[in-house]
Amino acid sequence: SLGGSASAQPASGGLPPGEGFDWERLGTPAFDADYLTFAPDGSLWSAGVSIHYASATYVYDDAADTWRDTTSLTSAPDDLAFLGPDTLLVRFNNDINRSVDGGETWEDTYDAGGEELLHVVPLGVRRSGGRVFTTARHRYTNGLAYSTDRGRRFTESVYDSSLFGTRDIRAWTALAVTRGPHAGRVLMGGIHGIATSDDGGESFRPSALWSLYHYGTGEIAEGEGPDGQPRLFSIMTDTTHPYKLATHSDDGGETWSAPVSLPEPQDGVGDRGGLVWLGPAGQPRSVLAILPRGHIYRTDDGGGSWSLVGRAPVPEGYDRVREAVLDAEGRLIVSAARNGTVVNGVFRTVEPVPVASASAPPTVPDLSLAVEPNPSTSRTAVRWRQASAGAARVSVFDARGREVLVVADGHCPSGEHRMEVDASGLAGGVYVVRVVTPGGTASGRLSVVR
Repeated sequence: SLGGSASAQPASGGLPPGEGFDWERLGTPAFDADYLTFAPDGSLWSAGVSIHYASATYVYDDAADTWRDTTSLTSAPDDLAFLGPDTLLVRFNNDINRSVDGGETWEDTYDAGGEELLHVVPLGVRRSGGRVFTTARHRYTNGLAYSTDRGRRFTESVYDSSLFGTRDIRAWTALAVTRGPHAGRVLMGGIHGIATSDDGGESFRPSALWSLYHYGTGEIAEGEGPDGQPRLFSIMTDTTHPYKLATHSDDGGETWSAPVSLPEPQDGVGDRGGLVWLGPAGQPRSVLAILPRGHIYRTDDGGGSWSLVGRAPVPEGYDRVREAVLDAEGRLIVSAARNGTVVNGVFRTVEPVPVASASAPPTVPDLSLAVEPNPSTSRTAVRWRQASAGAARVSVFDARGREVLVVADGHCPSGEHRMEVDASGLAGGVYVVRVVTPGGTASGRLSVVR
């Protein structure tokens, strides 16, 4: 195995490769691994160029510790998705190819463009269930395209340039929300940030995390917050900040938390990192962020704080992590590749990712907030309790993160407070009520019904 114990803080040059976990390389031949996909039978698939410069799609045989070439493709596809036991989609040279016989024969169904992206929404999710997303072929927009017939035909999503401020969308990732009140919503991350869709990906609108050429969002994942409710997580970049940033959303991606920095030496490696929710392994509040150079950060409080816990066994130079997944046993698997030279492969932790240590008993919060009645047609009230006297600003934000109403702004004594909110001037929709005091910040959702 590879690796050892993790340092508490990153050194100036980062952690040594493999630190923090015991790792094993999966199988032979070694190849420059790209995507990671689990088939319906649980087998692990990947693709890349082998040490003998043979490009292929592989399935891993755990018992024999070997990778087996599985399809008739002459070269490795950029991405692969299963729609059923024998129905596959691949992106290959910017084309979507579809097979219904396990990869023996293929049909070219769409001339895609942009990033190497395939996202399949699980069946049964309202509005978007069963749809397939990839990047659109339009050479200028490069937004998303969606399929309602399991990859036979694709239609380009609509982006209103008057809302987005540009026609240059450039999608990098897509995610359909599968749990909670926003199930079925589709999120697109890209060069400018995050956009959302409530019509199955047919049209999009910008979220509060959208700013032209300022925010870049390469990964979005589902998880849970400290209260057990669904929460979305994202890894993003900010042109004013040197490192990757982690942020989260409790309203289906409309607004996002203040970002937390995840330091890692960049060294010219531009991949976007990955997010792995540990909920399937019985750790619902825990998420791993795996950065391009292999550094692994972990949150056990639903994204409130992040700690550096290790590094994937990615050698120095231009090697980078391409994708990360969790297997059925709770082990972390990463694919690694290098620009220009055939090395690396697929690595797996020898043991399941450890369960978080028991948290301290909950303490009484310094600040709490409630909005009632909610939903509201005209008037509602916000109640908050602050542990100490001081300035308090209570305001309402719309879905784009704009402050649209100030409810209170001044000195408040400690204790319980209640303030009427006149929502008659607000358009119907979902808002965030936020109170800011010296003791912290608390937020609550307000739904205005018209």
